[in-house]
Amino acid sequence: MDFSEKKERNIALLSWESRFEIAKSETTLPNILKSLAIFEEDWVILKEICKNPNICNDALKILALKKNWLIRVDVAKKSNLSVEVLQILAKDNDWAIRKLVALNPASTEQILTELSFDPDFLVKNSVPLNPSAPKKLLLIMSDDQSYIVRKNVASNPNSDSQILSSLSEDLMAGVRVEVAKNKNTPKDILTALACDISSSVRRATER
Repeated sequence: MDFSEKKERNIALLSWESRFEIAKSETTLPNILKSLAIFEEDWVILKEICKNPNICNDALKILALKKNWLIRVDVAKKSNLSVEVLQILAKDNDWAIRKLVALNPASTEQILTELSFDPDFLVKNSVPLNPSAPKKLLLIMSDDQSYIVRKNVASNPNSDSQILSSLSEDLMAGVRVEVAKNKNTPKDILTALACDISSSVRRATER
């Protein structure tokens, strides 16, 4: 057993109160938080580790693989996650975790593209809501069979005039409403939508 492993096991032998204070303290060093995360299974302490501003990427990787669902949720909600941690969470067995990754602004184009094929519709529907979703992916998803997916694409601030022009002719009024509300929608499309058969769409153009 090397020194670092011995240190980690010593931390694991501390009282609950001591481990809680270490996890909570903003003076705790990143390597100590990582050591504590390795052996810790108490969800209260794990939540404090996750909240600690000194947490390092290695500790987040450990937390992303914990059995406790609440801890993985806390990790997935963080906005400064590395690609490595996001890739772990994107393959989580729980759809709610994958949904959080789909909404996370730090998710890469590759991760979002993979999640756009997710078998759970709540995960897939969340991808076009991501403010970091690239135009290329939004263009593909704008032709999706799901009304919710198309509606979410229409609401995304990254959707350009080409995407919005196409969705302005969508059969579903809810999609056209989002086109009318999108700040990127060209004036000529707004003018056309102002005469839409749906009163909801017409009202949405009054901005």
